[in-house]
Amino acid sequence: EQVREGCYSRYCSAFRDAFAPALDSSGAPQPGPRPCSLFPNIGDVLAVTSTRLWAGQTFVVRYRLMGQANFIHADRRVLQDGRNPVSWPVPREVLGDTPFVGLVPRGLRWTSAGGGGFYLGKEPFSKVDFGLKADVPLDSNGRLQLFGCLELSAPSLLRGSGASCEPTTEYELRFFCSRRKKIIGCVGDPIHVRIQRRLLAPPLESLQVRLQGRAVTLRWSQMRLGPFVPEAPAQSVHILMRTAKLAFQKEVTLEPDAVQWTDQDLQLDTEYEFRVRLQGVSGPGREASVTCRTNNRSSEPRQLKTFQAGTTNMEITWEPPEQLGNEATRDRAMQSPEAIVRYEGTLKVKDADAGVANLLDSDPADEAAGCVESSGRICWWSAGSWRQGTGRAIIASLGGLRPDVCYTLQGFCAVNSMGPGAPARNLTFHTLPLAPRVKDVRIRQEKVVVAAALPGAGRMEFEVQVVLTSKPSDVKSFSVRAGKQHVPEGAAVELTLPFTQMAIVTEPGDTHLVRLRARNDGGWSEWSEAEDTVAIARQQGAEAAQARLLRAIEACEIAELQEVLAAVQDIEFSDSRPVDRARELLGILVAARDEVLDA
Repeated sequence: EQVREGCYSRYCSAFRDAFAPALDSSGAPQPGPRPCSLFPNIGDVLAVTSTRLWAGQTFVVRYRLMGQANFIHADRRVLQDGRNPVSWPVPREVLGDTPFVGLVPRGLRWTSAGGGGFYLGKEPFSKVDFGLKADVPLDSNGRLQLFGCLELSAPSLLRGSGASCEPTTEYELRFFCSRRKKIIGCVGDPIHVRIQRRLLAPPLESLQVRLQGRAVTLRWSQMRLGPFVPEAPAQSVHILMRTAKLAFQKEVTLEPDAVQWTDQDLQLDTEYEFRVRLQGVSGPGREASVTCRTNNRSSEPRQLKTFQAGTTNMEITWEPPEQLGNEATRDRAMQSPEAIVRYEGTLKVKDADAGVANLLDSDPADEAAGCVESSGRICWWSAGSWRQGTGRAIIASLGGLRPDVCYTLQGFCAVNSMGPGAPARNLTFHTLPLAPRVKDVRIRQEKVVVAAALPGAGRMEFEVQVVLTSKPSDVKSFSVRAGKQHVPEGAAVELTLPFTQMAIVTEPGDTHLVRLRARNDGGWSEWSEAEDTVAIARQQGAEAAQARLLRAIEACEIAELQEVLAAVQDIEFSDSRPVDRARELLGILVAARDEVLDA
């Protein structure tokens, strides 16, 4: 109550300051426009909630003709017919026997000519339409109630038709004095109101929807009703998007000239409903609706395995997914049915010691392989990059690999318009090693030692072939495992072969050819180039060489000793004393010859 009294006091003070009449030099009020209320919906005897009304809208008008003050202020003089002051409270005899509040066209004026009356332009105005007025009720004693509320309705049909009719019409509320249903005057100031036509926005003629993966595009067109049908211009376009079970709902407002809208983030395998309507000043037009169902992801590829291994590439094979995601949406008969756009997966290097997959280092071959470095190497195969195998099998190549490396292909899946599908099981494979190189062949402790140069050879298995140059069909094959030797970088691994199983040389000048290949978990490498060696043949002639060496010692000839020692230098003898004796003798003979020559 204190807040209400305080607000009313501030209202009265503002009214006095803003609308105090100007005084002349004698202190008398100067003639001029009469002050009005601070609020356009409040008059001295009438008050209404709003001065903007819709056609056909029902509203309440309050009136007051008695009390301590009128609606504006106690000092405000209430006029009759707009010019003659009337005492307060307003006498009942001034009101007549049937006073009422009426909604009349704006511009009424009172004139005293012809006995007095209201005129609207040049036409006399003496009656108000029955639907646009409300009579003042009587109290229990049969007397007029000098304060209360009345209910009126704004006209629903305005004068004029078609698109040329004005959207708003000016009216005013007046308290009329009436006797025998005839207007005899009015009390208080009128309240000006505007009545706006209820013209709905135009309806939609068509609504089209297009699904493309997770994106949806709506297109609509406005219905043209012709020049004789009034319509209000649209102020906006409202779109309502929701799922069938109302788990998700989204509202969008667009410009009135928009005819298309796109959303890029739809859910998988979900039925959507779209409602589109044009929104006008008076209300929405007839909406159009459409329903559609998004597609699903494809199922996982089956039978993923390696097909053919190489040193820097690997061919893999798989069967296409059984479900492409188009069974629920039934789009097999459409012009653009669901199809696989590509296959993709993440390639990582598998560390055999730690048992985890590490990221790939940057490789110049990545660009050629169509791969991008991220959390692993993302590899993809677009349509047309694979070939058809036996039955439903598909064969594709994976390039840009390193020799003798264990890889893991993770998350291999088919990608359709909805994105990556269900992944297949992880595929682990090993690329083939490079062809090894025979670095050296020698004899040690009645064993043939072959030095093989190959990175990572310490953990591989080797196949070594030895053949005589004179008998290429007589091939001796040996399977040797390196035994997990710790081989420094750049060094060679030593492979030991039994000497007794070598082909025996039968012809003078005959040699042995040695070649080998390596094997890891991926398979066999290519054969190395054949190495021609005489170490085996020399070792096989060790007894004859020892007898020849003894004959040279007995002959004590410098030239013969030098020739024999040069021929047996690669032979490993079981008894090295003859070789030492020959070398000692050769030294004595050479020293004696030099002394003789000096003398």
